[in-house]
Amino acid sequence: MKSLAFTLFVFGLVQCTALQTPLSHKEQQQQLGRKLSNPPTDLVSAFYSVSGLTALGKEVLNKDSVCEVAGKNLDTKSAKALFQFSEVTKICGCKNVPSPASIKAILSDASSATDYSYSLAALKNFGNDADAETLKKFVNLLKENDNPSSAAIAILHSQFVSKE
Repeated sequence: MKSLAFTLFVFGLVQCTALQTPLSHKEQQQQLGRKLSNPPTDLVSAFYSVSGLTALGKEVLNKDSVCEVAGKNLDTKSAKALFQFSEVTKICGCKNVPSPASIKAILSDASSATDYSYSLAALKNFGNDADAETLKKFVNLLKENDNPSSAAIAILHSQFVSKE
């Protein structure tokens, strides 16, 4: 009798656990893919949609409309926005990209290491390399701010430095 009660108890636990089991990895990816496929409404949503779909190995649909939304919402005075737009451009092939000079123009002595890293990444995504002067300022800024976040930025963005 005790073994039957124990068996029923274990069977009940298994059933409760089965009901609470999360979606499978594939189902989660499909759900996320459907959410990311919604038309973007601004640059940030375009950036996350395009990046997410690409990471999931899914095709970005309506690339021209994604580029249009991203371009209309681009703040050319923001390094982060330029980086996000460059990622969308790299994946979707957007036209009318900012010039290297306009990207470099947003950098100043007051710019943070993060601003420099976003700008360097944007330049690379648009098919350009940073000039020696910009790289020198970036490296000096990282040296001045010797902290973990600067070290992470340096490691992450070392890929944007030309190997030549």
